[in-house]
Amino acid sequence: MRLAEIAGVPVPALSDPKGGKDIAGQGHTAFLPSPAPGGTDANAARPATAMLPSRRRRLAMIVAAGAVPIMALLALAWAGKGPAAPAPAACQVTYQQIDSAASEFAAELTVFNKGTDALNGWDVRFGLPGDQNVVAAGDGTWRQEGRQVTLRPADGRATLDSGHSYRFALSGRYRQINAMPAAFAVSGTPCASVVLAPTAPSPPASPPANEQGKPDKDKGKGNGGPGKHND
Repeated sequence: MRLAEIAGVPVPALSDPKGGKDIAGQGHTAFLPSPAPGGTDANAARPATAMLPSRRRRLAMIVAAGAVPIMALLALAWAGKGPAAPAPAACQVTYQQIDSAASEFAAELTVFNKGTDALNGWDVRFGLPGDQNVVAAGDGTWRQEGRQVTLRPADGRATLDSGHSYRFALSGRYRQINAMPAAFAVSGTPCASVVLAPTAPSPPASPPANEQGKPDKDKGKGNGGPGKHND
């Protein structure tokens, strides 16, 4: 009762259900009613339903905090994979220039099937970086459009088995530039390539030398011995 009077809250009289006596004055605890909505008592208990939104917010924050490290780990794992390495080429082309005289050239082009499957109906294509014009392709047929050249094997050789090779003998002409090609494709698939320049000729052998390191000379002239002439 004293608390109610100090707080200025009216307290209804509580009576004993049996005797109808006031039990508030008998030392029993009296329960104060909640203040009306809109009251100014800051210490009053809030309804339980008001706590639900804040609990949901805390739960959402906990879930989000746990998801951040998981997403970071997934991002690191994805970044660690990186781009897939390209598959190795299933073919190799070797281009070797045999001869290059004034305005003419000769070369050999060899296709090697490095794959596990046979090549059927295949062709090989490359670009000439200079001003060359192919005039013949032994053991096959050829077509040149601008700088692009297409070679096809001879009739009956349209299948290139795994582990086998095929060679073309090329010849052509040029005006100023006879640069060698560097990129090749077989049936539209880029191939590994090896480009070989013509082998330089060996220098001529030097004349034999004597023990003093000088070329041998004739030791005598005429019939009079070394360095002398008959009268």
